[in-house]
Amino acid sequence: MSNLRFALVGCGSIARKHAHVLHNYLDEAEIGAFVDLDGARACEFSRKFEAPGFTSVDEMMRRVGDRIDVINVLTPSGAHCENVLDLVQYGRPLVVEKPLALRLEDADRMIEACDAHGVKLFVVHQNRYNLPILKTREALEQGRFGRLVLGTVRLRWTRDQAYYDSESWRGTWAHDGGVFMNQAVHHIDMLTWFMGNVESVRSMAATRLVKIEAEDTGVAVLRFNSGALGVLEATTATRPIDLEGSISILGEKGSVVIGGFFMNELVRPQPGRVPARRDHGDPVKESGPGGRTRGQEVAGAHYGHLRVDRNRHGCSASFPPQEMSIGARVVSISKIYQNVQLGLDSIIEDFSIVGTPPRGAADGELATTIGDRAVIRSHTVVYAGNVIGRNFQTGNKVNIRELNDIGDNVSVGTLSVIEHHVKIGNNVRIHTQAFVPEFSVLEDGCWLGPNVVLTNAKYPGSPGVKDQLAGPVIRQGAKIGANATILPGVVVGENALVGAGAVVVRDVPAGAVVAGNPARVIGQIADLPYGLNA
Repeated sequence: MSNLRFALVGCGSIARKHAHVLHNYLDEAEIGAFVDLDGARACEFSRKFEAPGFTSVDEMMRRVGDRIDVINVLTPSGAHCENVLDLVQYGRPLVVEKPLALRLEDADRMIEACDAHGVKLFVVHQNRYNLPILKTREALEQGRFGRLVLGTVRLRWTRDQAYYDSESWRGTWAHDGGVFMNQAVHHIDMLTWFMGNVESVRSMAATRLVKIEAEDTGVAVLRFNSGALGVLEATTATRPIDLEGSISILGEKGSVVIGGFFMNELVRPQPGRVPARRDHGDPVKESGPGGRTRGQEVAGAHYGHLRVDRNRHGCSASFPPQEMSIGARVVSISKIYQNVQLGLDSIIEDFSIVGTPPRGAADGELATTIGDRAVIRSHTVVYAGNVIGRNFQTGNKVNIRELNDIGDNVSVGTLSVIEHHVKIGNNVRIHTQAFVPEFSVLEDGCWLGPNVVLTNAKYPGSPGVKDQLAGPVIRQGAKIGANATILPGVVVGENALVGAGAVVVRDVPAGAVVAGNPARVIGQIADLPYGLNA
């Protein structure tokens, strides 16, 4: 099947984020066109993302309409209704940025028009697909909260005068709305998604620190149809930097607090689960806009979880099952395969992949388990079938193949490779660019320096070599110096020390110090001034 082609209508700041993800992260999607009334903006996007630019949708559809599958409406909020009413005639599915409309009657008109033309209408509420949110929703549907008591959201963001002045429509009633309609719309959506329909609302709003028509600060108290209560606090007047975007759900059987910058970090666990003891009291903090871009957070979450199937009737959305603990924080542009279990307080950074099925295995066929407080740093790939203990850490661009058994408190340095069927004990440290081949054994407390190479094939390339692989065995507490090479099947004894650059061709006795090529015994650990604490 050919790629799904998106036309982006409106070339403002949010379009940059949609375009960035569509262009860089989704193999099944591509950008088919850009449209903006400002020809210079359309040309800018056209040059950067290598797709044609137009100043009207009519022109775009005449020229390339047969190659457009989906149309994204990324114009100012007040224009969404008019845009959708114009676009339904083309019969393409429509993805509309939040909010769907500024007035309820406009939203009704948009839905009615799409229904009449058989057009699918999507609105971007990407935070619904954050993993803590998904797992909390799952717990809610399973009845694990019991009777709901209170739902609370807090939006404490920073939008200064320069932000509102950057576009003439920002902060206006006609085209933008205030903090409730623009920024807090995600949190209002989330609150009602969990707590249900609202029976009554009492609210107050104020414009405190910027010169705009709409409010920059507001509070509301809600009563839901169930009898539960809700509290909404929203402001863009937080100074000097953003603080949080959080939601709390309290029920008779348990409570959940989801915090972070975009409701993407578990602070308190789901009902019915006893949390592992933490080493520290504070949750891991999000880097916010100074770290990862908002485009990665917004569009990455939306498109990253949405699988769109094209057919002559339009598009349908489906969402693959997630098997991980809600204690994990996974950034939106990482990929987690099925049948992956992450422990509490785990962090999966940008562009990482966890649970990749090896050749011949299906997605989810092999279970992958990683214990509490793991940190998988960017561009790391962990294949399926691994069982990994607590406090596991990787550097950047680590590759860990399938079916390994890895203990607690293990660290694997940047650019290191762990092949399959490796056994690694507890408290093992593997430094940068190390290579650990199949069938190696690293016992508790051993240490591999930078660029260490373990080998497992005595005669590489010979017939039947793969049937005779034998990895080295590094006994408990042994240390291998930088740039050392250990030959197949060699046993490095308990608490032994291999000097930097050594080539070890035969077994090393326990407690011995070896160096050279080929390595030979030059002393004993017990005779060194730092002894076993080396």
